[in-house]
Amino acid sequence: MRTFGTAKTYYVSPGATSVAITVDDHRPFSFADVLRQTKSAYPPYAPAAMQKRYIAASKPLSLFEPFRTIGFGYTLRLVKNSDGEVEAAATDEAKMGSLVLALAEAKAELSRLREGAFAQSEFLRNVVDTVPGFVCVKAENGRFVMANKGMAVAYGTTTDDIVGKSDFDFNPDHAEVQKFGEDDHDVIANRRAKYIPAEKFTTREGVERWIQTTKVPLFERDGSCRHLLAVALDITERRKLESDLSNAQKLQAIGRLAGGIAHDFNNALTVILGACDTLQPALRGLPNAIQDDCRMIAQSAQNAARLTSELLAFSRNAPLRKVVVDLHQTIARASSMLARTIDRSIRIETNFSSEPSYALIDESSVQSALLNLGLNARDAMPGGGVIRLSTTSLFLTELDCREAGFEFLPGLYHEISVIDSGCGMDEATEARVFEPFFTTKAQGQGTGLGLSSVYGTIRSHGGNVRVYSDPGHGSVFKVYLPAQMQPTAVEHEVPPAPSPPIESRPLRVLLVDDEPLVRRQTRRTLVRHGHLVTEATDGAHAIDLVECQSFDVVILDMVMPKLGGDMAFERIRILAPGARVIIASGFSPEGRVEALLQKGAAAFLQKPYREWELVAALVASM
Repeated sequence: MRTFGTAKTYYVSPGATSVAITVDDHRPFSFADVLRQTKSAYPPYAPAAMQKRYIAASKPLSLFEPFRTIGFGYTLRLVKNSDGEVEAAATDEAKMGSLVLALAEAKAELSRLREGAFAQSEFLRNVVDTVPGFVCVKAENGRFVMANKGMAVAYGTTTDDIVGKSDFDFNPDHAEVQKFGEDDHDVIANRRAKYIPAEKFTTREGVERWIQTTKVPLFERDGSCRHLLAVALDITERRKLESDLSNAQKLQAIGRLAGGIAHDFNNALTVILGACDTLQPALRGLPNAIQDDCRMIAQSAQNAARLTSELLAFSRNAPLRKVVVDLHQTIARASSMLARTIDRSIRIETNFSSEPSYALIDESSVQSALLNLGLNARDAMPGGGVIRLSTTSLFLTELDCREAGFEFLPGLYHEISVIDSGCGMDEATEARVFEPFFTTKAQGQGTGLGLSSVYGTIRSHGGNVRVYSDPGHGSVFKVYLPAQMQPTAVEHEVPPAPSPPIESRPLRVLLVDDEPLVRRQTRRTLVRHGHLVTEATDGAHAIDLVECQSFDVVILDMVMPKLGGDMAFERIRILAPGARVIIASGFSPEGRVEALLQKGAAAFLQKPYREWELVAALVASM
């Protein structure tokens, strides 16, 4: 407070928004007097800036209009803010100065609180809008009280427009909205939080997403509950990755089962085919019907052997002979074979990248995989169409590999696309397309192993296969194979078996197999060709025999109890370095046969084998 002239009390608030004076007599004081004294005491407040800001009796003051006093020691005071609104009035001289000062301070504090509250509100809004998911508050009637930007965008609206509306105003799936409402009511009525691990959420455009939701009741000061907070995370991509992983694990499990079945099946077929080969010479001179029966048995066994071969391809346990080739040549050969197989109403087009696409592959198995994809495309176009084969190269980073949804190592890959213009497939069919024995064809028209063998073959080369399809829009199969920068020498190649001679010198053969019928049939064949045969029931038994006897050749099964073929091979190499080892198996875990061939195994004999193949392997080993 300051005293100016005859004015006992005088105050100017910060920002020059109010003024009050208290006088001690009845003499009028003009506003100009106050301004002169104000300018002297408070230079920043010029008269021009203060003129016409204050009123007395709701009437604007002129520069020289006096303040009228009302009795001794009293005066009328009207305080006006910068927006022209009257804030307070007082007539008590003693309280006037403190009242105006308190009003000014309160106003300044209120302004600061308003600014702080606004800034805090903006900050919290930014935080909520930045949350990666959906956040909203709903009233007990199901209407939105607030929602974050993610929620508003999903419903095709704004955070302001969504307030006061409900899910029914945006979500086209009313059954889904009804379920939301039931959950909301449960949370508010029971006053407890609810966690929903996965539920469908449909956007305004009808796009289905999957969300993981937590709903929490919000309590008022009086303890009542009339609102809830819902926080949801979009898990659509995560569910897709989980589905891909589950499918991969399922295929892996089926592959192990298929490999085990193929192992036992191949043992049985080895006996059947061996017996047929033994019978056929003995049946000469008998009625043709009997000879035909034997040939039919052999033919059926051969067909079954092809089936087990496809099972092994799926389980990735078929031995591979890998060599670096240009994939363009492999695709061209597969395309040529396909063209001779399919109807003329289907056209085949190729579009290769300009650079060679070198890869380390078993060419026959990859060519067979591509042929299977082509035949699958043919079956999807009974009325004719186009099959397009194309290649490109791409480098996959670590991030690309994680986002791919299946196992990949970072590096350069060749992508082979097989595209058809056929009927396409729905999501359910697409999810099962690589499962063994799954087929959409009529009974008797397919085994359901074509695409599963494609999957197994490509996976055994360190690659992968993806399918993209929609009903009525054809299908796209993309094959990814690790790239080789330039051709190298042939790797892991098994020497081709020459045509067996009619006679060969007698050999001392150790036959190691845990299946009695396989040993019996193989022994009969070898003895008939003049060889001396000793049998071992497993790898441990074979080691005992090698320690006390000498052998020219060891025919060694891979999968046996007690001691497997690979471990037995290591011991035999040490105990009998001069003995030639032939690996014989109908099933071998991925890469084990190739490893043994690299370590010095003489040959590989794939079960089921025919008589001439067994004799040829013996000759080749020597």
